[in-house]
Amino acid sequence: MDLAQFYVTHPDLIDALCALPAKGIQVRLLTDVTMGEAAQQPTLDKLTRHGVLLYLIEPPKRGKMHMKCLVVDAKTVVAGTANWTQQAFDLNFEDTLKIASPALAAVYLAKMDELTSSDMASEVHGSGAKPARLNFPLPKPPVVRTPPGRVNAPGGRKFTVPAPESFFLPNPEPFDRLAAQIRSATSRIDVAIFLLNEDRIVSALTERAKARGCAIRILADVGMLGSGNLEVLQNLATAGVEIRTFGSDRENLHMKTGVIDGHFFWTGSANWTKGAMSLNVEDMLCFDAPELAAWYGKWMDGFAKVCQPFAPLQAQTASNATHPAPAGKWPVGLPSTAPRADWDHLVEHVDFPPLETNAWTAYLPDEAYAPVLLDLIRKAHQTILIAMYKVAESGEKAAAGFHGQIVSELEKAAARGVYVSLLLHVPVSPQDALYDAHSHWAERLRAKGIDVRLSLPTLPMHEKFVSVDLCKVLVGSHNWSEGALDGSRVYESSALVVYPQQQKWLADYFFSRPSVSDMSSREAWERELTLIRHAKNMDDNLEKYQFLESLGVETEATP
Repeated sequence: MDLAQFYVTHPDLIDALCALPAKGIQVRLLTDVTMGEAAQQPTLDKLTRHGVLLYLIEPPKRGKMHMKCLVVDAKTVVAGTANWTQQAFDLNFEDTLKIASPALAAVYLAKMDELTSSDMASEVHGSGAKPARLNFPLPKPPVVRTPPGRVNAPGGRKFTVPAPESFFLPNPEPFDRLAAQIRSATSRIDVAIFLLNEDRIVSALTERAKARGCAIRILADVGMLGSGNLEVLQNLATAGVEIRTFGSDRENLHMKTGVIDGHFFWTGSANWTKGAMSLNVEDMLCFDAPELAAWYGKWMDGFAKVCQPFAPLQAQTASNATHPAPAGKWPVGLPSTAPRADWDHLVEHVDFPPLETNAWTAYLPDEAYAPVLLDLIRKAHQTILIAMYKVAESGEKAAAGFHGQIVSELEKAAARGVYVSLLLHVPVSPQDALYDAHSHWAERLRAKGIDVRLSLPTLPMHEKFVSVDLCKVLVGSHNWSEGALDGSRVYESSALVVYPQQQKWLADYFFSRPSVSDMSSREAWERELTLIRHAKNMDDNLEKYQFLESLGVETEATP
């Protein structure tokens, strides 16, 4: 058994590999050099103690040994997108092919031989300790997703197809072939992809979409929305490509699959990226098999129903440029907000000078934090300023505990005329569950007169800071989650600081924290956050401002 796997951590599969040498079956494992890190040493030691021949592969220029393939008895190839991890098998959307073909197996074995004999390979030797007796466990049943918002993958199916074309990367040839097929497509292109940014593929998809006459659908992992790849989706959608995204907490669309004209089918370990083409060790397969392509196309039709449509940014018009609050909407009145004009400082931390002062300080054990916080809010006269990394999602359990009491007291404080401002962390990726939770709180609490602001995703905000009347401060590690507030699941540490008189610098510090400018509506701040994610990846200021101005964004360049 010969396998090349980017990452191997699934306990059942590790035990299965360890059990084979005792039966006289030789096992050779090639894995990426990142598996040699300290956290994985127990896994590597277990594999080598049981007789697995183990090689760490380190491609040059920080490339990755990214293949996920297996050759059994030089007759059968198992290849696809899944790393050997529990997340891949239990949570992600992946695809794997089992191909009975001695000829294809010989091609894969030759590639593995080439890797193990190259300068990229280093053999890992065991400790020499006697292997422990293995109690081989039965594999766990697969996780079954249930509606709403989930779809279960179809079971395995057998096909008789011509041998696929096989490619190993780094190598531009497979992407040249794929781009050519995209440009010549006549009816339909379906793609399910984890990452997409390779220029020739993006250009081919864009050109074919603009030429019309061929429906193109891309199902992408939601991580594409939170990185430099967002612009790729924006440009493709503008060209007319239908784009949908999938992702939730610890679940990914990890496929690298394309179906062209219901005829050609592509899969393998390689994302369609610049790194895969020029740096990584990857494998790609291209089948000319209409029946197999149709089966994958049908699967994508079902999967698309649980993906979210991607709407490209449109140029802003005078009618939607601002969203003033209707008169009398807020019980107290919130400071005005406006679209961002300063786009030059999206990744620069604002340093606040250190200072020395005298104050009374008390340590707050877990059980005291929430009661003290509630007491401070109830007795506030002028201001409550809060910067919080995490505020738990609303729900019956949260509403019945300290969390619900804190939110209720903040709303009461705003109603009696106290200025309440809450700055919430915004994750880098919209995939993070905190993004939806904090957007919800911004909508709900702003409607109650609380001046909620969202931090910039380019500047992670990890504070847990509360200032009341500029003279009483809670600072420490307590997030506003039920586990932290009641001390039932985590241990935290915070302190109460009381100053003899008001400290103006507390307000200066709080309002120096960078935040989203336009908080007039969820539509407004989500648009600004999307623009920020675009702009932060543009190093060239001229390119940045031309892009923003094309969308009707007013900018003020800093000299």
